[in-house]
Amino acid sequence: MLTGSLLVIQVLIALGMVRLLARRIVPALGALRQPELVLDVWLPLTFVLPVIILAPGIEGSLRGGGGLVGEVNELAPAWLGWSAGGAPVVIGMLIIATGWIAGRPGIGPFGEEVAEGDSIGWRLGPRILTVAVATGVLLLLLAAADVLSLWVGQMAFALAAVLLWINTPEHDQDRVQDRDQGRDQRAKVTREQAAAGFAMMVTVLGSAGVGLLGRFGGEWTGFTAIVLAATFAVVAAVLMARRWGGGLCMRAGLWAAGIGTLLGVGALSLGFLVPRSLMAIFGQASDPQPLLITFGMGTLAFEAVLLIVISMVVGAWRQLPETLQRLAGGGLLVVAMAFLILRLS
Repeated sequence: MLTGSLLVIQVLIALGMVRLLARRIVPALGALRQPELVLDVWLPLTFVLPVIILAPGIEGSLRGGGGLVGEVNELAPAWLGWSAGGAPVVIGMLIIATGWIAGRPGIGPFGEEVAEGDSIGWRLGPRILTVAVATGVLLLLLAAADVLSLWVGQMAFALAAVLLWINTPEHDQDRVQDRDQGRDQRAKVTREQAAAGFAMMVTVLGSAGVGLLGRFGGEWTGFTAIVLAATFAVVAAVLMARRWGGGLCMRAGLWAAGIGTLLGVGALSLGFLVPRSLMAIFGQASDPQPLLITFGMGTLAFEAVLLIVISMVVGAWRQLPETLQRLAGGGLLVVAMAFLILRLS
């Protein structure tokens, strides 16, 4: 009974997130002074938070059967270990594939058709491509080693935090989207920004809530958290692609895959380190800190290769014919969905 109630709450939270995204956030992207804050920080975090929250505390093998801190499950299922490094990549690939399929020319602030994403200053710079490829290479090296050490996990988490900080633009009070519309227009934009900012905050909190219910509600709620995260990502990508063009999906998808993977790997390390550190602080005896905290990273080799390859393709996607883009998007969507189902089965 309790599990069923938690599942219903998770679904209701996800529906509320979709409504806020469709009514407040996506339509306001063209009016925001700093849309990159949403595209590079908050939306990627929203996409991957539910699966990252599931990761802390997994010990032993990521292939399944490892222990879970707090003994929520004596034997953790394989999909729970996969949520740490594999799920963010698949979620990012679903966003990118949806952008390829559903993308269209962008729409300007007054309803005019413009080049894809130009109305909100979209661009796919070398930093995001470099981070995505480098993250894929790191995940591939971890898969080759088949183990994760404490310090590699800590460095991954620190790198993700630095990237989020770098992606956060400086606040500029003087920037407005249209300086020729006068004070009334600026006031209207400011109200829209405030509504979008509040909606974004609530959406991030909702994403965290779905993950927390999945983390502490048992196996079924954890399974549902991954499914809802993937579904929300696809719906968000459709909304962004149909309103502003598929370019935004490339940007948000790569950041979700790159930063999400780093946070997931770091969460494995933090989930191992923090409880033992607290025990030491409060004077309780704790086990010696081993160098290696989990193994079975070899199961993430496919996600690593997929992230590297798709990141390179995205770098040249605007030169591809539209028909080829849609075919590539359909193929990637089928592969990502099939692999999601395989991992969760």
